[in-house]
Amino acid sequence: MLKLSSLASAALALALPAQSIDLAVEGGSIGGQLQIRMSGGTPGQVGFIFLSFNSGPTPLAFLDPSDPRSLSVGLDLLSLTVASVLLVPPEIVVPPLPIPNSPALIDGAMFFQAATVPGFTNLVDQLSLPRAVRFGPSNGFRDRFVALANPRSFFPAIPTADGRTLIAGGGAGALFAQIARKDTEWFDPISDSFSAGQDMTIERSLHTATRLQDGRWLIVGGVDRLNDPTPTAEIFNPATGAFTAVRSMALQRAGHAAALLPNGRVLVSGGITDMNAPNSALDPVYSITATTEIYDPVADTWTAGPALRKPRAGHVALTRGDGRVLLAGGVSWYTFIVRLPSLESTTDLYTPASNTIAAGPAMRQARAVPAMVATGAGRWLLAGGIGNLSLTQQGTPTAAAEVYDEAANSFTATGSMAQARAICQLFPIGNNRYLVIGGGDGTLFAVTPLASSEIWTSTTGAWTPGPALTRPRVAYGAYATASGQVHVIGGDSTAGVDLSSEFYYR
Repeated sequence: MLKLSSLASAALALALPAQSIDLAVEGGSIGGQLQIRMSGGTPGQVGFIFLSFNSGPTPLAFLDPSDPRSLSVGLDLLSLTVASVLLVPPEIVVPPLPIPNSPALIDGAMFFQAATVPGFTNLVDQLSLPRAVRFGPSNGFRDRFVALANPRSFFPAIPTADGRTLIAGGGAGALFAQIARKDTEWFDPISDSFSAGQDMTIERSLHTATRLQDGRWLIVGGVDRLNDPTPTAEIFNPATGAFTAVRSMALQRAGHAAALLPNGRVLVSGGITDMNAPNSALDPVYSITATTEIYDPVADTWTAGPALRKPRAGHVALTRGDGRVLLAGGVSWYTFIVRLPSLESTTDLYTPASNTIAAGPAMRQARAVPAMVATGAGRWLLAGGIGNLSLTQQGTPTAAAEVYDEAANSFTATGSMAQARAICQLFPIGNNRYLVIGGGDGTLFAVTPLASSEIWTSTTGAWTPGPALTRPRVAYGAYATASGQVHVIGGDSTAGVDLSSEFYYR
């Protein structure tokens, strides 16, 4: 470890402005490795990375009595501190640290924080946000008994710059009979726990959350506490944790799609406009709209966009590298003497520069609410979803998968999953592999949650079995953690809407 007495060699740093620093720590699977990288700071400064088995706090007064700040790590592993003079670019990349393949480590935690010295007014200049890694078995799901306070499904998980994740709204009940909530919960990876956040302005489920260019999030539509689609919108500010109502859309909608445009505006398309239509279970399908609206966050205005070529709900909005948005598939309807439900294999391509919609390439499989993930090089994998919908087949899932290629502007078939599934999510897990988690079989009106997972390899186009979840889940929330796991939260399970969460270790 570099001694503090040698810091005189870093005097060059005093003549340069302080730069914020970031610390990235990835890993956690026992028998695997930890990857640690610090970036930022000023060339000539010295960077330190502290490791600990506890989260502190440790007052910085042990280094500088005039410094009122604290480290968010303990000093139990001080002898393992990494230190290096920062060069150009200013960074420290630690050689991979092996994690012993010891079951005794499971659910254990390690905490990390970086610092730079010297500063202008204190010995310690910049502090990074703290990071935490908890250990678990490789290629498996682990329930660490980290539970929500309230059951919820059909909600977004919103990551924030401070490392926490906000769980916003959601509801209980069936797909077309939601009991929406307006409360929110924060997940903190340092404490490994959920805590209450501020309420949204109204109850929402089946809503969208879109990150704006300034880091705030636009939350749009969904169903309210009466299961009615709402036209309302609000903005979540991660810096304050607050929700602020903004201008409402012209039309209420739930199960719509939203996409950020290159000019900073947000395209909202399609959706269900009436969940409580009285005549039959399929009546909400006949309320699906082909309209679009565009939100301007600077002016706080909505303007009408071009109409979709077909009504769509449960479709995907895929933003291409050129800024155009592909709107693919979805539940729809048409009239042949009477109204009939349908699924779409058609797509629409929205061009922001001309504010127009034109026909896009057809998918290989008609589908709605599929799982989708970007696989790099302008390609996206779409898997599963509802693949059959008619008066007699009320929304049965498909196992088919396909890949969209932006350069070719076409879909090609890839291997099918072993299990048909819908209302699930896909995540990259490294080495050209992608994990699809749980989801539902059955029908739209009688969903059977699944505990299975499958792994697709892009180099072969084949699926292989993945590990089982600790319990079946459909319509859950999920996100990739900073340390490389996937956190799967809530959703519908066999006993109803669930409080529990679990982590996938790759």
